[in-house]
Parts: sequence; structure tokens; C-alpha cells
Amino acid sequence: MSFNLFVGGLFLSSFAFAETPAVPSASTVVVDVEKHYDALSGFQANFVQTVASELYGDTVQTGSVQFEKPGKMRWVFAEDGKEYVADGDQMWVYVPADKQVFHYPNFDASGSAQSLLHSLGNLDALYTVTVLSTSASKVALELSPKLDASFSKVTLELAANFDIQSVELRDNLGTKTQLVFSDLVNNPKLDAKRFLFEAPEGVTSVQVGAP
Repeated sequence: MSFNLFVGGLFLSSFAFAETPAVPSASTVVVDVEKHYDALSGFQANFVQTVASELYGDTVQTGSVQFEKPGKMRWVFAEDGKEYVADGDQMWVYVPADKQVFHYPNFDASGSAQSLLHSLGNLDALYTVTVLSTSASKVALELSPKLDASFSKVTLELAANFDIQSVELRDNLGTKTQLVFSDLVNNPKLDAKRFLFEAPEGVTSVQVGAP
């Protein structure tokens, strides 16, 4: 089961651009991004996800996502009701159409698409960063993972206030996933129960991996 997801946010309020602005160095950008995300406890947003696959064709879905440190998240997809929930140690993948939830009791997101949005405070250690373009309102970055990962390349578009606007991810099979975010809120007050999953009545729980 694949989990095509992903994400990031950025800077530029401190830069004054001339008619032909100089592109800031990758090291400068990384420092600013890491400072921004180190200061956040979490964020939430709505999203539109577009997946382009040579094997399965294109699909478009909408939904909402919530993140909280350390390692907590909840993705909810509007069209099919799927949910991806993690409490920092465990993960649940709920598939309403199959009346099943897959439970990963020892979930390690390192190197996975799921870890991307949690890793923005640690870019230098995890990715080789290239600045693709800058403007007064947006910065585009390309990330190549330094360690083994389920994706090969990521493109991030970040607003001038460091908030994430979009992320495009290519996995190792050539599938391209784009997430466009809206209505983003930093440091929301979230109920801890948002990051725990309780299976509805009649849903079968399938444990994946050792407890």
C-alpha cells in the first residue's frame, strides 16, 4: 500500500530585491527554513493532491492534514474517507471501502514520504538543497535525499513568510505526487485524540509488523 504524500515552508521577508535579484545561497535558505520550522509546534491545512502514475493514470483528491511534533499527523481524504494517523510511535491506515485499518505498532517514518513534512527543521542533515528560483513572494527548492528514501526528488514552493504552498514528489517508481496547500494555520491547538485512531464498529484491524 502506497502513501503518496508529502510537504515544506520558507523565507524571504528579510530580502530586498533589485531589478535583477541575486539568488540566495542554498545554505542561507536552509538556515532560514530550519529556524522557521524549529519554532513551530505544528500546523494544519487543506490540500489538493494530484497523483500522476504511468501505471494507474492520474487521480485528484482533496482533504485536510494536521501535524504536531514529535512525529504526529492526521491526513483525511474527503472523496474516499481514507485516513493516515500517527501518534509519533504508531501509525494507522484506515480504508473505509474495505472496512479495514492497518496498524503499524512500530512505525518508523525515516526516509519515507510521510516524514517529509516533519523534516523541514532538519534539511541540512537529510537533503541536498538546490535553490530553483526566488521572487518577492515565493521560493522554489529542490531536495534530494542524502539517505535511503522512498522518493528520489522533491520540489517545494514556499511563501515569503516561510509557509508551505506546494510540494511535488517523485518516488522511485516514477510516480509524481503534487500537494497544493491552502488555509494553513501554524501552531493550532489540537486535541491529542486527533492523533489516535479508534476503529469504527465492524472494521477489521490488521497488524503490520511485530508489536
